[in-house]
Amino acid sequence: MKESAALTIGLKLWSNNRNYYEEAQRLAVKGVCDYIELYALPGTLDEFGPLWKSIDISYIVHAPHFMHRMNLAKREHEDGNRRLADEAFQYADLLETKQIIFHPGVEGDDEETIRQLNTWTDKRRKHVLIENKPYYSIDKPPRVCNGHSPASIRRIMEETGVDFCFDIGHGICSSNGRGVDPFEELMEYESLRPTMYHLSDNDFKSSVDGHKHFGGGNYDFARICQLINATAPISIETEKSSRDSLEDFVKDQCFLKDLMTSLTR
Repeated sequence: MKESAALTIGLKLWSNNRNYYEEAQRLAVKGVCDYIELYALPGTLDEFGPLWKSIDISYIVHAPHFMHRMNLAKREHEDGNRRLADEAFQYADLLETKQIIFHPGVEGDDEETIRQLNTWTDKRRKHVLIENKPYYSIDKPPRVCNGHSPASIRRIMEETGVDFCFDIGHGICSSNGRGVDPFEELMEYESLRPTMYHLSDNDFKSSVDGHKHFGGGNYDFARICQLINATAPISIETEKSSRDSLEDFVKDQCFLKDLMTSLTR
């Protein structure tokens, strides 16, 4: 771990998660989470935007991905991508955040992802974080994701000027899918100086993305956390075990804080 400063931990929610609103507000007041990373589900801004705006907390916005027809790697999706990106940027404006996470796309090529990002204004691109992806998507049959290697992410960053959201689990899954040593590639991703992180547990040998609670898989978090920059925000992306409570998130953030504290002693 590169720094011993206080952690900045984020709660991941979707914009239509009205069921977690009161719990999220409670955790924000208690300081259990430092920010909310909000997935901007298409078509929800008018109904749910003001609801999330009413919580006194910082936000990071996550734009829609290919499951909701946002695919920067496909030229035929360009018009739809622009409309979906517009709504994500409107969410960001409403919630007063300057950070918006985008996936590079699926079943396409980096050249198209780069081309589409470069059609956006410099003002927009300077707020974009590109997220690394597993090699295989989670749908059936699986598709090959763009942005599945350090070299791919580096190229996108260098040719567009965007920043990097490092998803640790995605990196491990991609390395397994391509037969590469995961920890070697985690160090390569880290050399790209991520702006923030996504963290969850999973089977360390799996190439399929998972969002298990910490301890629900077998990731070596002591080793992983030695690699990352603890001064950067970390969104906990573990599954939600209850429709009403976020106590599972509380347990996960306690695990992470306790681990980080032990590593700095």
